[in-house]
Amino acid sequence: MVKKRLFLLRIAAASGAGLMLDAAMPDIGIWYLGIPALTIFTLSFWGLKPVAAALIGGVFGASFWLAHIEWLTFYLGIVPWLALSSVMITWTVLFAAAATFTVNSLPKISLLHNRHALISAQTLSVTGLWVVRETLASSIPYGGFAWARTSAVLLESPFAKLVSYLGITGCTALVTLVAVLPVAAWHCHRKGAAKRRSSSAAALTALTATAVVYATLLLPKITLPHVGEPVRTGIVQGNVAAGIFDNRKNGDIIKAHLQEANTLLDNTQQQLDMIIFPENAAEYALIDNYRNRARITELAKRAKAPVLAGAVLPNTAANGTDFYTNSALLIAESGQVVERYDKKYPVPFAEYMPHRDFFTKIAPELVKLINLEYTPGVTDSVMQIGSSTAGIAICYDMIYDNHQRLMLASGAEYVITQTNNADFGSADQAAQQLALARLQSLSTGRYTVAVSTRGPSGVIAPDTGKLTELIFWHESGGAVVELQRTTGITPAAQLGHIIAGFWICSGLLGLFLAGCASFVHSRKNKSTAP
Repeated sequence: MVKKRLFLLRIAAASGAGLMLDAAMPDIGIWYLGIPALTIFTLSFWGLKPVAAALIGGVFGASFWLAHIEWLTFYLGIVPWLALSSVMITWTVLFAAAATFTVNSLPKISLLHNRHALISAQTLSVTGLWVVRETLASSIPYGGFAWARTSAVLLESPFAKLVSYLGITGCTALVTLVAVLPVAAWHCHRKGAAKRRSSSAAALTALTATAVVYATLLLPKITLPHVGEPVRTGIVQGNVAAGIFDNRKNGDIIKAHLQEANTLLDNTQQQLDMIIFPENAAEYALIDNYRNRARITELAKRAKAPVLAGAVLPNTAANGTDFYTNSALLIAESGQVVERYDKKYPVPFAEYMPHRDFFTKIAPELVKLINLEYTPGVTDSVMQIGSSTAGIAICYDMIYDNHQRLMLASGAEYVITQTNNADFGSADQAAQQLALARLQSLSTGRYTVAVSTRGPSGVIAPDTGKLTELIFWHESGGAVVELQRTTGITPAAQLGHIIAGFWICSGLLGLFLAGCASFVHSRKNKSTAP
């Protein structure tokens, strides 16, 4: 009966920890709840058998994910929300089972009989396994869902600058390490010492770890050198019904953005280097739509600067097959498309339907809503705009580390991210996506201009990760920004993949050694059995 009550307490703790982690991330952003949330979750499964730990992991995952991506119900309804949440919960279930198996098996290794060695091994292994979970969830299935990175809890904290040093994955590991270390110390000392002494040892370990982390506040902000003149840019936010399923007339979206762009030109005396419209703002088939293309060309002539506009483009492959791309087109004063970028990471179950025949049998009405099959783009990740080089990311592209590496490798001096979040009402989706753009700006050291259909739109500074909101949520308008062109590379961009690899190897090595130790131990028990 006592064990049952303790297990129910663990379940309650895991559920509360999931909600705490959600509150620690944008849009709520109570950052100091992040580490306690992971500490409570770690305590709730530590030392259990893998099946019981998996259940705890499922409770934590459900509590976090169902709350964190509740905005998906605004867009596609309950079924996709539950389906995506279930996939993400599965990764948490697997993590908890693997972590507790590792924790239970590592003490069987003779080299780890020293308490400090065991605490280190368990902490490194569990931290690494959490990084493995986040990495796999960001990649599998269908390209993954690289959302809710643990390092996002640092964005509103004084430690945000650590992303410039360690990278996004490295900061995920740091947050997890600080959360796991006191749990490992408490359990390890408890087994070999009086309870009072074990609590003191865990407290001392936690204080030491906290002191080390706070010492990082002495690190300077990473400020990379600027090159050339800033790029004076007009950004436009139409605040119009631009969602996939919104009831509107053809031309409403581009009309709203053209109106705001012309108002911006009426109110500024500055010579612009370009104007940016958000994702999908130029609607469908801009290249072949003479009227819309002529209207944007007229705007470019008036501004004496090119216009970067998002549009859905129909395409025909060499074999005659039709396909679609979510694209950004740079329209010059002459009306020519001088640069083009096609979104590299279209969103599954929104911009394309994987395994359409299979899912049609399960949810035919939902599948019918997704008419166009967007194809991943193969264009360069940068555009030459005047004398500057801009990295381009459309919506979902921004959350992938590999895309940022491609932009830097191609010489991006600043980043433009266009998005259309009109489907999600007043939910947290925009704030969560913006948080990922802020993490990437810190990691790459590049100024990032974020332009949305419904906001917020503004500029992210790479030394602080803060957004200067020039056009607020659910407002229409335009603004002029100066984008500093940056050269050089941050420690995160240079070493981030090595740091991430270290933590992934730590997790997998710990799991492998735990498996070997468990196997050897079971063989010994069998050989000594009567």
